[in-house]
Amino acid sequence: MLEWKSMTKQPKIFSPQEKAIVALAAIKSDKTIAQISSSYQVHPTQISNWKKQAIDNFSDLFKDNKKGKNKKNSIIRPNWIIYIK
Repeated sequence: MLEWKSMTKQPKIFSPQEKAIVALAAIKSDKTIAQISSSYQVHPTQISNWKKQAIDNFSDLFKDNKKGKNKKNSIIRPNWIIYIK
């Protein structure tokens, strides 16, 4: 019995952490975009886009997010939260 396979390649979906790692590698400039592309199996144009997006949004990391008066000060980590008194 013959089995038909689709000729189209499914795009790989990268997590935000993977995108950050690739963008950081591009920002560091230790390797060329072509070397990073080969290492992480990401198209060079995509690497350039992620690098630009990371640089454009870098200042958002340092914004003051205190909007509510009753909001507790907290340090947010990926899987846990510490409340500061």
